[in-house]
Amino acid sequence: MADRFIEQSKEIANNFIQNIVFIDDKAYKNDMTNNAFSALDVSNVFAQSGKICAVYAPKSISDVNSYNTILNKADVVILDWYLDIEKEENQVEDPDADADNDDPRGEFTLKLISDLLSQTGMLKLLIVYTGETDLFEITNSIYQKVDQHSFHKGDCVIQSLNSKILVRAKKQNSETQFAHNPELKDKIVSYESLPTLIVEEFADMTNGLLSNFALSSISAIRNNTSRMLSVFSPKLDPAYLGHKILLENTFESKQLLIKLFGEAISELLETTDIDTKDWVDNWIENRITDETISINGVSIGKSKDLLKKNV
Repeated sequence: MADRFIEQSKEIANNFIQNIVFIDDKAYKNDMTNNAFSALDVSNVFAQSGKICAVYAPKSISDVNSYNTILNKADVVILDWYLDIEKEENQVEDPDADADNDDPRGEFTLKLISDLLSQTGMLKLLIVYTGETDLFEITNSIYQKVDQHSFHKGDCVIQSLNSKILVRAKKQNSETQFAHNPELKDKIVSYESLPTLIVEEFADMTNGLLSNFALSSISAIRNNTSRMLSVFSPKLDPAYLGHKILLENTFESKQLLIKLFGEAISELLETTDIDTKDWVDNWIENRITDETISINGVSIGKSKDLLKKNV
């Protein structure tokens, strides 16, 4: 039986996700290798799914260093593994890099991942989308760079409480792709499958009763930005300053702004009327099992239907 709560979570995640950022040095090149990447094709795919898609093709290390702010703002980040970028003559070598490695695949991608994960508590889905064949080795390389007390490694995935890093293969126009390694065939992702993959993996991170409400609320605020700004019109500035002048402690004026903004958000969410009606029932349906347990010789029945009636 399908898990209706998961399906609802996917719908909520899909509504929340607005922008996806790609970093791929082959994006605007006529490249015929396994690492080829078409910015036009992938942009069209995400346009059809109602998402904003930005594709950046770094040419220098300074380009890579400038992406941190952009990636922090993105809902989902997708990185090529091997960014083929020439180092500037005055570039300082990474002291942690392998001095004997003349082909440091993943060097710049690992830096971008490390910089992103350094933002404490940030909810982020990252996908390493590559034409390389050794996905297991790539996964291991990433795992060596993260805090292993917070992250655990799975099947081409590294995950913590707030972040998930997937390693996936670009689809090639060849039926022999991963013929030598058939266990990786399910890691092949076409451009057309990326939007579905993103929603499913993001929902896997956020499919909870409280987190679904939080995502729905944030989506409502995003979708009603103009409405919120109209409530806090610049025309009200004189009234606000007049109120501030009359206060004995001017710090209280900031508290007033926080209170007013909080009330505006509450009013917005009440009028938006986020439909949570079936969430609890659907959550219980696939997470609670009817059973009888014995405690100190006393049989106690656990029923999902009874639980639904009492919550």
